[in-house]
Amino acid sequence: MKQSDGTPRIHLASSTPVEMLAANLQARLRATLATLEQCQASLANDAEHETADLLSVAILQLRMKLRGVTHTELKLLCDVQAAEQQAQAARDPKAARRRRRRGRPVLELVK
Repeated sequence: MKQSDGTPRIHLASSTPVEMLAANLQARLRATLATLEQCQASLANDAEHETADLLSVAILQLRMKLRGVTHTELKLLCDVQAAEQQAQAARDPKAARRRRRRGRPVLELVK
């Protein structure tokens, strides 16, 4: 057997490309998202609205991760929508009252 000269060669433990690992992660996250959405629907059907709302935050966060949306982009979207709703309410206060869901406060994005 011949001895090697110089530094030893590096062999990868796995030949799986990074893209395949990322695709597997994406697939697992999509499966998890589907499960969370089913749980949320079940909770809503059982009149567990507060718990379903909490789960919706986790669903939103996972969707953002899957689509590459940052928290800054989400905050900007929320700010734009809030401004549009305020402008609409100023134009037609009765229509704004009709659109309100349950009397709960709107979720505010915080860091």
